[in-house]
Amino acid sequence: MTEKNYEAVYSASLSREMEDDRYIVIDNESGEILDTANGWGYHSKDNAYRAFEYKLRHGEKDMKPAPTDEEIARKEYEAAREFYKSHRDIQEALVNADAFDDTYTKYDEDGGFTISIHDMTNKKRDRFSPEVVDRILAEYGYTDLEFSPHTLYKIFRKFG
Repeated sequence: MTEKNYEAVYSASLSREMEDDRYIVIDNESGEILDTANGWGYHSKDNAYRAFEYKLRHGEKDMKPAPTDEEIARKEYEAAREFYKSHRDIQEALVNADAFDDTYTKYDEDGGFTISIHDMTNKKRDRFSPEVVDRILAEYGYTDLEFSPHTLYKIFRKFG
């Protein structure tokens, strides 16, 4: 039987962060961290060994690093840009909302709302902002998007 050159050890920092005991896999000789369960740590030593040995058997394809914050932000930005380019209705709504210093949001009794440029009773006054973009998206039925209204707001400010 071959000797393992790795070991599952207690991770004080992950345990403190997760408020529960967490284990990671390290190289015995160099002390290099080999597996952290994508930064979450494992609940037990047995789980750490089991998962790491599975990854060893099945190759590097299962050991992809978690995306960085920069990669996530770039993906969100690209999704918002593509959405903006392909949705003329949203482009026009954003241009119309931005053309006026203030917009007004009227909240309906059923929880819905409408946005207009006319000041009428029972309306909330807003400057053009990511919150207004969020309401415009909701008014047009775009609620489950892979980017934030703030990102679309930045896209509009850049390309609008």
